Amino acid sequence: MNSEHEWISDLFAAIDQRDPDRFAEHLHDDVRFVFGNAEPLYGRESARSLVAAFFTGIAGLAHQIRDTLASGSIVSCRGRVVYTRLDGSELDVPFANFFELSAGKIISYEIYTDTSRL
Repeated sequence: MNSEHEWISDLFAAIDQRDPDRFAEHLHDDVRFVFGNAEPLYGRESARSLVAAFFTGIAGLAHQIRDTLASGSIVSCRGRVVYTRLDGSELDVPFANFFELSAGKIISYEIYTDTSRL
């Protein structure tokens, strides 16, 4: 990952530390946020609230980014994420995220992973 996209490392560190406020700092006020096949949410606070609620349902998570690709204002990354359930068991699944940036913030954020076994 080049230095132009170092924000990705900070974003995923905030997620893996289950810090919804730090996560939300990366989002544009008018962000469109989509997690899997859920309906899109609009606005930074809506996305922060959803992520905060999600964090309460798990004991932890850890992302390993495999690669990042960029084309203009569109950035994608993929890798693996290990979710730790409240009972201590783990779920290891692939993920792909797609971001669109505006004024240095994420204006569109799409997460694709299978959390159905959480």
